[in-house]
Amino acid sequence: MDTIRFGLVGAGQIADISAGEINNHKQATVVAIQDLNESRCKELSAKHDIPNTFATSEELFACDEVDAVYIAVPNKFHATLAIQALNAGKHVILEKPFAMNAEEAEQVIAVAKASGRCFTLGMNMRFMPEVQKVKAVVDAGELGDIYHETIKGTRMPPSKSARL
Repeated sequence: MDTIRFGLVGAGQIADISAGEINNHKQATVVAIQDLNESRCKELSAKHDIPNTFATSEELFACDEVDAVYIAVPNKFHATLAIQALNAGKHVILEKPFAMNAEEAEQVIAVAKASGRCFTLGMNMRFMPEVQKVKAVVDAGELGDIYHETIKGTRMPPSKSARL
């Protein structure tokens, strides 16, 4: 597979940021988007040149042009949508938290294993060079016993933070 073709479930701020990042990757592109709010869906589609819009997640999951989905909707829908996408043969990136409880989490993991598809969480700051450097310093024991850390990144609005 030369290019991974993504479908976005949800057309809010996270999907907007993610669409830009995915489309900037040389081996990925966003080809579809779904949101219950039709105008928001069309607006994001136009902004990021996304060719396909869908009214329901089931329609997006059935689209043969979509290899993987990025699910960015309210938390209570995460597990259900991830399971539906995996069962439809799609790889899944899911916003956190990926489940409302341990039982839901176990169900998603079981379906991911059974489907043979990749399932991962959108831990957006994990791969930033700055975060990787801090992790290496902590892992090397150079800062002693760390019990709490907050990082405020330049790639996110100042009000956002990530914990190691």
